Amino acid sequence: MSNGGLVGDNLGQYNGEVVWDIEFSKIQQGLIWAGTNDGKLWYSKDGGANWNDVTKNFRDLPAWGTFSQISPSSFDPGTVYVSVDFHLMDDRKPYIYKSTDFGATWKRINGNIATGHPLDYVLSLAENPNKKGMLFAGTGHAFYYSMDDGTTWTKFNTG
Repeated sequence: MSNGGLVGDNLGQYNGEVVWDIEFSKIQQGLIWAGTNDGKLWYSKDGGANWNDVTKNFRDLPAWGTFSQISPSSFDPGTVYVSVDFHLMDDRKPYIYKSTDFGATWKRINGNIATGHPLDYVLSLAENPNKKGMLFAGTGHAFYYSMDDGTTWTKFNTG
């Protein structure tokens, strides 16, 4: 039974599961994204009355990650970027994904972000709201930007 809010009975949560990030679309009224610390990602198009689990639509997502950052696009309501942190599962690689169809399909876009350091997992992710295709990603030891929607990443070396 659902009470209509962003609570465990709507998201299918069990004890210990935490909603880690909640983000609202800036361009579509009622569109909300929510990610948990046990590797689940949900969205609602009606302000949280009903939720859609899109977790199963990831092809290469390891189990039990934390959706550390959700960044709904400022240009297209169906586009969203997410970072997933698996360091508690001893996987410290960067995981960044993009969907252009409300999570029906996902493409991994962490490209050339470094993977040899124990702090390479992504902690922050954002789209530049003023420039389509420009993304920022922060790991435990570096800060990156992409000008081509995540195909290639450049490490900030100064600043």
